[in-house]
Amino acid sequence: MSSFPRMRESHGFLIILEYYTNFRKKQALFMSDFAIETLIVSDFHLGLWLSRPVALLKVLREVPYQRLIINGDVFDDLNFKRLNDDHWEVLEFIRNFAKTHEVVWIIGNHDGEDDIFSHLLGVKVHKEYAWTSGDLKCLATHGDQFDKFLNKNPIFSDIVTSLYYCVQYFDGRDAKFSGWFKTHTGAWLRQCDIVAQGAADYGRAHHVQAIFCGHTHLPMQKDFGDIKYYNSGCWTDRPSTYITVDKGEVKLVEVM
Repeated sequence: MSSFPRMRESHGFLIILEYYTNFRKKQALFMSDFAIETLIVSDFHLGLWLSRPVALLKVLREVPYQRLIINGDVFDDLNFKRLNDDHWEVLEFIRNFAKTHEVVWIIGNHDGEDDIFSHLLGVKVHKEYAWTSGDLKCLATHGDQFDKFLNKNPIFSDIVTSLYYCVQYFDGRDAKFSGWFKTHTGAWLRQCDIVAQGAADYGRAHHVQAIFCGHTHLPMQKDFGDIKYYNSGCWTDRPSTYITVDKGEVKLVEVM
């Protein structure tokens, strides 16, 4: 008589068996033809109390994809003492995922020196990254280089950002006021449009059909005729957003 039925009576064994089975299923799904080609996320700002690592991890673990592009601002700053257990878990997932899949880390203006991250996660850090999906020529770059206001007024820009964080601090879970503030503030929207236009011009000069940025924290899809601009938003707001690119089709997805 097999001893397997008696082994199943062990609650601990059941937990291990279930965990292993689920892990193998997810691993197979990530490697299968059902997995989308590319998942793009940006602006985690790990270390900031507003960051949403649990929601981010749920997406990274459950959405099947073959390539992960992290489009800048993984950290809020280089004070790693601000990272909590959930923040470290995000980094651990990325490091492990990179062992079997392609992970592209694009440096953001909050990220500091790129050699720090190559050592920390064991992945190559890029200034920008180009690839092709179907017939769609794509380029990803963080986007801060197109932010003329930030580049000319770094101190004032930090003050404005801090004020927005304060608004979020006193806002409710549904973030109605901070969401309204971001989508109805003329100066903010104009700056986002400037970044979008700069990115489109840059992508056009590099002969691509789609350019992907982060930086502004405002998810966006904008058609400039011969080129399309996409912004993957951030993981400090509700809803947060990510982008999928598969066989030339681009989708912007919200996560509450």
